[in-house]
This record gives sequence, C-alpha cells and structure tokens, in this order.
Amino acid sequence: GLSDRIHLLGEIKNDVLPRYYSAADGLVLASSSEGCPNVVLEAMACGCPVVATAVGAVPDLLPPEMRGLLTETRSSSAIGEKIDELLTADIDREIYVRRAREFDWQRTAAGIERIFERLVP
Repeated sequence: GLSDRIHLLGEIKNDVLPRYYSAADGLVLASSSEGCPNVVLEAMACGCPVVATAVGAVPDLLPPEMRGLLTETRSSSAIGEKIDELLTADIDREIYVRRAREFDWQRTAAGIERIFERLVP
C-alpha cells in the first residue's frame, strides 16, 4: 500500500545524484555492518537527514545532535520509528551540510599522518 508514496528508482547517475539527495526527506541506511559509508557523507553534504543503524563509523559521521535518528537494531519497527521521528521533526538541514564539510581529504590525510607518526618512531 505504499506504491503511491515510495518510488524505487534503480541506478541514478552520479552527476544527478545531488539533486535526489537534496529533494529527499531522508536517507535510510539499514546495514548490519559498515565501515565509513560514503553514502552517508554524500547525503549529508546535500543537507539530507539520515536514519541509520548504529554500525561502523556511522555514529561518528552524523552531527551529534542528530544521532537520535540512529537505531541499534535493523528491525522494521525500530527503523520505522526513526523514520517517523525524521518525518515529524523540524530539522535544520544545514546541520548536516556543516557536519559533512568536516570530512575533507586534507583533514583525513592529516589524521592518518598523526596516527602513523605515533606508531612509527
């Protein structure tokens, strides 16, 4: 009964993907495991709120004030509750944009360099 409200689009080309993220009410990532998923950063860079399971680096990526949209389980009821929260919240999408800007290649490379400097005397 959701076909009038949910559209499964299939593959979307990279050059138009930002328009979809910007227009979306939110991104849902219901993974059982992750590393540092680029899809979360891509969505956030476009101001798209994120509902996700709290796996891998996902909690570290989200703006601290928006980590309430994470769920510990992949159950449809838990994810559905977080989607309901997202759709009823008054979210400042710029919070996501600002947070995504914190993850740039220069900052990442500098962090890795600091780790190597500590590990290799």
